[in-house]
Amino acid sequence: MIGVNTMTPSWEVRGGSAKELRELGYDTIRIHLDMSVPNYPNQLELIPETIRDCTANGIDVVLNIRNTEHDFAAVEAEWEKLIPLYDGKKAVIAYELVNEPFNKAIVYEDYIHGMVKRLRLLTDKIFIIGAGGGPTGVGFELLTPIDDNNIIYAFHMYWPYPYTQQGLRPNSPTGLKWHGDYYNAPRDRSDLLHQDCRWAIAFQEKYNVRMAVTELGVSTHSDDKSANQWFADVIGICKEHKWDYFIHAYPISDDSDFKFPQSNWS
Repeated sequence: MIGVNTMTPSWEVRGGSAKELRELGYDTIRIHLDMSVPNYPNQLELIPETIRDCTANGIDVVLNIRNTEHDFAAVEAEWEKLIPLYDGKKAVIAYELVNEPFNKAIVYEDYIHGMVKRLRLLTDKIFIIGAGGGPTGVGFELLTPIDDNNIIYAFHMYWPYPYTQQGLRPNSPTGLKWHGDYYNAPRDRSDLLHQDCRWAIAFQEKYNVRMAVTELGVSTHSDDKSANQWFADVIGICKEHKWDYFIHAYPISDDSDFKFPQSNWS
């Protein structure tokens, strides 16, 4: 999968944009459903139209649920409603069960095994399992492989945060350059990113599993040249390790402003 991530099913992935994505070489949209916000019911109402647009343009769909309280039982109950609704849709190819399960990592690592077993009774489609414990895959140190033969393991890539998130938080500096403030030499940049991905790389090599970076992105406060170099470096690692990957977001999301690559690094 080479895709884009959107915070909710919105106009940004409808009205012909699926056709645009296909023309750019992307094949999947990851729809980010947020149970934690008041407009969650409105998000659900937009899914059918989004799926129709994606189906018409040959774009696959991954559904993903976010719950900031990390109430895993509530998330599982929501999947019990959603999977029967969308499992018959050919475009829907995978369900990412829990988005960024960081704050309750130990509870998550124990709970996710049972969740997969129970939800597997509803579908034979791919489950995407994120690492708990923190971003960038550090939670793979805690996770043990799940007894299921149709799983992709996943993490998010926004490293280094001062660069990729510049200008998105109060008083955060802007104007940082990936190819200036964060190592000039390609080898140094690559080493830095590989170090950040080391937990995911080790987990993949140890257990021979499929891996995905289901979010990667750079703030629009970075200049195009610098951002495109970061995209090229990160996507280069994804290709090296045969990881699926998703650009976040297409092109903006709520109060966070992220770039869509100015060059087609896919």
